[in-house]
Amino acid sequence: MLRSDTVPADFIDGTQGHIRPDSGRLWLSVPVELRRLHLVVGDAPEWEGRFSRGKKVRTLLDLRDLPEAIACEMLYAAWRLLDLGAAVQVGDTSTFLRDLRRALKGCAPPRASLMDVSVARWEQDLLRACAARRGKVPDRWDRQRIRSQLHRMYFAVYAAYDTRPWWRREIWDADSDPRIPLREHEPSTHACHFVDVHPLWLRDGLQYFLGMQMQIGALSMASARSYLISVRKFGRYLQDRGVQHPRLAEDREGLRDLVLGWRGEVASMRSERTGGPLSKSTAYQYLNHPENLYGWLLDHRVDLARAVGDDRWLALGIEHSRFYQPGERPRTSARAPDEEEVIEDAVMTRVLSVAGELGRAVSDGGAGDQQAERMLLLLAKTGRRVMEILQLDFDPLLPLTGGVSADDTDGFVAKLRYQQTKIEGAPDTILVDRETVAIIESQQRWARGWVQSEGIDAEPKYLFMRPRMNRNADRCYAYATFRQRLSWLAETHELKDSRGRPVVLTRTHRFRHTQATSLINAGVPLHVVQRYFGHLSPTMTMRYARTLAETHEREFLRYRKVTADGRQLDVDPRDLYDMLELDKRADRILPNGYCLLPPRQSCDRGNACLTCDKFATDRTHRDEHQRQLSGLLQIVEARREQFQRKTGREMPEDNIWLRERRRERRALESIITALDATAQTDQAVRGAGVQACLEEGLA
Repeated sequence: MLRSDTVPADFIDGTQGHIRPDSGRLWLSVPVELRRLHLVVGDAPEWEGRFSRGKKVRTLLDLRDLPEAIACEMLYAAWRLLDLGAAVQVGDTSTFLRDLRRALKGCAPPRASLMDVSVARWEQDLLRACAARRGKVPDRWDRQRIRSQLHRMYFAVYAAYDTRPWWRREIWDADSDPRIPLREHEPSTHACHFVDVHPLWLRDGLQYFLGMQMQIGALSMASARSYLISVRKFGRYLQDRGVQHPRLAEDREGLRDLVLGWRGEVASMRSERTGGPLSKSTAYQYLNHPENLYGWLLDHRVDLARAVGDDRWLALGIEHSRFYQPGERPRTSARAPDEEEVIEDAVMTRVLSVAGELGRAVSDGGAGDQQAERMLLLLAKTGRRVMEILQLDFDPLLPLTGGVSADDTDGFVAKLRYQQTKIEGAPDTILVDRETVAIIESQQRWARGWVQSEGIDAEPKYLFMRPRMNRNADRCYAYATFRQRLSWLAETHELKDSRGRPVVLTRTHRFRHTQATSLINAGVPLHVVQRYFGHLSPTMTMRYARTLAETHEREFLRYRKVTADGRQLDVDPRDLYDMLELDKRADRILPNGYCLLPPRQSCDRGNACLTCDKFATDRTHRDEHQRQLSGLLQIVEARREQFQRKTGREMPEDNIWLRERRRERRALESIITALDATAQTDQAVRGAGVQACLEEGLA
């Protein structure tokens, strides 16, 4: 099931020597029950569920009146789609075949195989046939339909006819070629496209290098894609400089000038995403990958020349082992995350409070994606990398040694096993609490229900599954789809930080930064944080050892203050802190208390003051708090009754709206209790709602 939408349509000319059409072999590859040029309902019962059709449609596939070889090729391509878990859209396929028949009638000379001409030529002929059938120029939808159908069919057949070693193919797609070595749990949906890597000798060298490295497990498909991006850009630079030989230059001085020119080229590049300069890590990759490539090819030049049939590679010399001198590449030393990489507490609270909108039905204004909701919750709670969440096994929980007491509701209750996607040999389990276990079990129930509803007779491979084109239940949720969901959530609910800047949730690594920083600032020992985040050394963990504003405040209140002449200041530290804050923000007087937010920060909590540690109040506002509590209880009761009438069941305790209201109720009760305790002194209280929610495990 080749995904070739990004492949230049004219990269195949139909005359390459390695293509030997053999439609008879393709015919024999198809299961016996599907070997029909006219397939109707009842011919292959076990496959019928994989055809997407209307109830009254009886014909699943009609390949009659096509040239024999093309009919065999189309049948083989359709079977490959079904076998890989995709669904054949009967209506779209019938329309495509109608245009194909019309296109074949106008061909001169006649065509006997899809491989007779390039995919670009087929696309032009099919568009003309569509225009003749409809009496108008094909619109955007028709063009996309034809291109998608053609590429799937064409490249499935092309892969079957290509007899070369897998690493010599222009497209590496594990779905089409099971010989491609993938690591355990590595998704097969990622593909490498080498068709636009030039010069051709550079493509040969890159493919040989990546192929051999993947075979020994030194590189994954994702790492190969990273090399592909860097070397593709390096190849364009070589073409612009007129380089025509693998040795790159006639002598050492020429090679030195060339690589220094490449360094200047990289320094002038702009990021396609931001439009600004490249990050240091990206620039380092662009410089480092071509050097690594040539250093390896130098050591294997004899085998390379024999494998690709190009003796020019034998001209590589010791000068190709190292392109740069020390200090000539950007430094990528470990640094602490920027302040904006750590999500503020108020922002995190807001994100989690609206996470349920991802799972809410589209008809109710949500995104209709319960899987995305649970993935976001696991990201925030566990601090795992996003691909480690996407690639979780269907049953990723392990029991704790010795078991867990039934009364233990706050501690760790299980281990979560994840796929360590970055550091080989690093720990791959973490301890998780009951809430995390509940999220995972909820997703397992959803997955089993989805498999049953789709009529799939297979146990899901991944916890989070692709809901389309996944008839074998062996494809994980797509990262691109998850990014779209997060972007929708941030834009729909206008998530902003304390400075009024939009929160970019698609930078999912921020959740990892935030979790690590929170653990360190909470006093968790460094070696424990190191183990939790799967780091092999404490150096990486120390990147997160930053002290946030909340820690600054805690340390300020912890120690007694002294005056400039060394005398102890006879003022309670908390009173001193409040006085300093109120002096700067006297305008922050609220109807039910006071806001102690520092002067240069803006508040984005809306009306969530009750659970904010910057909120202070006193007995003069007790009646207002009591009134708010009574009103809140009435709202909750009314909403619960409305939910039961609508759904026929009681509102579950883990309902996000109910959890938020429960936080407000507990905060109000704690504030009132704290105010009553200070009745004799009329002392102001601060943050009582926050502490109450923490004690309840709700904040």
